Amino acid sequence: MRGDPAESGSASPPAVATRWRRWAMRRGRQLLLVSVALGAGLALALVAAYAKRATCLIGLPDVGDPFDVAAFESGRVPDGRNAFAFYRRAMEGRGPRPQLPRPALDAIPTLRWAEVDPALRAWAESNREAIALFLEGSRRTESWARQAEDESTFHYDRFYMEPLVQLAMLDAARLEDAGDSGGAWERYRAILAMLAHLMQGGTAIERGVANQDSRMIPARIATWASDRMTTAELIRRAIEETIALEPRPEWEASSLKVEYLLAMRELDRPDGVLGQGDDRDFNDRILGEPSPPGLIQWAHSVRRFLIREPERTRRILRLAFANWLDHVESPDRRGAKPVVRVRLENEGRDSGLFLYAVEPSSEQPLAPKALAEWMLSAPDLRRLEDRWHWGALRHAERRRHREILIALAGELYRREKGRPHADEEELVGAYLDRLPDDSSELDDLAETIEEVSRVALPAP
Repeated sequence: MRGDPAESGSASPPAVATRWRRWAMRRGRQLLLVSVALGAGLALALVAAYAKRATCLIGLPDVGDPFDVAAFESGRVPDGRNAFAFYRRAMEGRGPRPQLPRPALDAIPTLRWAEVDPALRAWAESNREAIALFLEGSRRTESWARQAEDESTFHYDRFYMEPLVQLAMLDAARLEDAGDSGGAWERYRAILAMLAHLMQGGTAIERGVANQDSRMIPARIATWASDRMTTAELIRRAIEETIALEPRPEWEASSLKVEYLLAMRELDRPDGVLGQGDDRDFNDRILGEPSPPGLIQWAHSVRRFLIREPERTRRILRLAFANWLDHVESPDRRGAKPVVRVRLENEGRDSGLFLYAVEPSSEQPLAPKALAEWMLSAPDLRRLEDRWHWGALRHAERRRHREILIALAGELYRREKGRPHADEEELVGAYLDRLPDDSSELDDLAETIEEVSRVALPAP
């Protein structure tokens, strides 16, 4: 060892001891200085980190809940009046669906009863009680989909409607084959009513899946209307009942409130998805090698602590939902195009949330662009945001409603005039009071919307 006192072999023992003491003192002072420097650096780093944590939410106000949560939750519907209570009983009581290739199941809405696979006909015949419960639920005017108080964004009993839609379609085909067009319409109306109930109390994911599961219903109703056994009087009844199920702003507001409650509960879950490390936010390789399993989780936890998650996302969501609720609940702003899109691209994933122009108020203290910048800074929000495609959902639901009404009114026109209508405006008056609005607020945004985007989330 360089400078080791023992290297001097000719020195006397007392001299060697003295040299050892001097060497040890020098090294001790050096180690002390290094320790003091390291300690001071660590202390400064801790002070800086805590100072950043203490000040990182300055400019992000906490406006509280964007609606009266207690009043909303008190509106829970008892099972005897709740459509979803009947739907769940129907789902739980139905017999197992035959194991058939997917194309055979997808073809159900296009087939007449005689063309249906025998196994599917037997399935429908054996599930009359489930179909009756489904019809009973569809007649209810009230619904509350989320029953358990511990449900949250990633932890809830999703309502899966495809089997009920398939059973209703099969039973309608049976009735049409028997000449009972009125009974068949009851099944089609029940599907439309269930979609309406999901618009009121379902999550965005449930509504999106329901739109997919019912994509053939307009064509099926058009075929039913054109059948010679379907009377003009029955078509007029179908028009009236379909109009009564037109998507409404208050339904959209109710669905938004459900999503808000689930998101807030998710932020409160100590063992939830948000607390888990997400390697999309960090480089998951060190010197070309995979990171140790616990490193990403540790970095994720430290980062959330320093930027005060989940409080950051909680405040942002209160402002964002206030923006969205204002958009659907204010008649003068309903249907207006968004002014900002919050866009985050990462690993080929392109998602976006839209914000709308609002009047400054205590509930809306941030301009949409400022709120968008905050939204990009929140890792917890990133794990939630790709679930909320409100504009696309609304458009799909309105488009389905309009398509059904045009098909029904168009069939009446054809029967009375002896020819198809040349323009949809011809249906207004004798058949429809007005044409339903199926415009999309997301059309033609390229030149009018402001993009707020970031390839990766900023470092804490």
